[in-house]
Amino acid sequence: MQVIEYLKKLLHDLDIICSYSLDPSLEAVLHFVVQFQKLWPDLVARAHLQLLLIQDGKLYERDPIFTVICRAAALPEVLKNRDIQKNEFVVQLGQLVINLLKILCTNAAWQRRKLGKFLQDWLVIYVQWI
Repeated sequence: MQVIEYLKKLLHDLDIICSYSLDPSLEAVLHFVVQFQKLWPDLVARAHLQLLLIQDGKLYERDPIFTVICRAAALPEVLKNRDIQKNEFVVQLGQLVINLLKILCTNAAWQRRKLGKFLQDWLVIYVQWI
């Protein structure tokens, strides 16, 4: 009986992931991941979500993280076309966004351990930027 309940929950979690609209906005992705985590998904579902979200530095394997960040920051087109992508700050920011999404796709205990390091990394970038 427990196996059947487990499989039902797993299928439900995977159904939620697969029915997501793949909205390329960073705010929508973060909101979806946070709401999904409130369901206490299984490891398999969380791993599937992480794989869907981030692959090769791209969101949904199609939108580069740089593009997602530019959209979220509402950067003007002029800045997007320059060599801003190669700027060390932007590269580090992109890596932080990727790490945050990966962290949010894990269980609560692992999140607590990794968020401390994430916040330290964020502080370093913030201090460098000012």
